[in-house]
Amino acid sequence: MTVDQAARILREMYNAAPRGDKTVTVHLLGVKYGKDIRAGGLSVQEISMLALKKDYTPVINDGIKLGKYVELK
Repeated sequence: MTVDQAARILREMYNAAPRGDKTVTVHLLGVKYGKDIRAGGLSVQEISMLALKKDYTPVINDGIKLGKYVELK
């Protein structure tokens, strides 16, 4: 996975999320793709800025950490 691919995925997830669930989808990116992001040595800040023009680094990092403990439905 590249930074551009991760940013595209985040942008699509964020735009598809219902109002009130936008930030949750940013966490979800970390949960779903955290291993790929870490394995590729990708910059979480760069992904966030490319996708959303905002720095959601702490939110994505929280999702990556949560990924160790949660499963997706």
